[in-house]
Amino acid sequence: MDRDGAAAADGSVLPDMLAAGLKHPFFRQTPPKSTGRDTFGEAWIDSWSSPDCTAEDLLATGVGLVAQSVVREMARSLPRMPLTLWVAGGGVHNGALMDALQEALAIRDASCRVVSSADAGVDPDGREGLLFAILAARWVLGQGASRSPASWAARCWILGKSCPGPPWTPSDWKSTCLNSNHYATFFRVFCFLTQ
Repeated sequence: MDRDGAAAADGSVLPDMLAAGLKHPFFRQTPPKSTGRDTFGEAWIDSWSSPDCTAEDLLATGVGLVAQSVVREMARSLPRMPLTLWVAGGGVHNGALMDALQEALAIRDASCRVVSSADAGVDPDGREGLLFAILAARWVLGQGASRSPASWAARCWILGKSCPGPPWTPSDWKSTCLNSNHYATFFRVFCFLTQ
């Protein structure tokens, strides 16, 4: 693990390796798309290994690959670059990635800023709880949660179902949910959205 992107920041991007990485078929697919370790897992990382490369250079090149692929997809898929790229999740804590995103965006549009979602009041580590709260609230209210521009779905669908577990007492909620930031975010937003 490269805490806060410190090792990547000490490395140098390997241009030939970056160019080869950007030729991966995944980056040419049209949205919606998703990937993970199934595509970019251990075997793919091992294919990048070279005795001439330091770990820091490989990490810097990986950070460059992420930043370049994000900015290329934005340029390809958006009608214009946004004024702000809001970043959430683990990447927001990686200073090398945040800097690489800003540098890559500056080439396309110098006015676009890379900012943590925390600056908009959304905990970058709690966004998943927020999302599930919104989905749950929309289900309770009978409102669809998919949109054609985002999902390419033909119509808006109500997502999810109710799966009640055993009855909980208020003290169960307090001890289980409110002691976790993610559950606390979910609970507060869910209550607000369903009022």
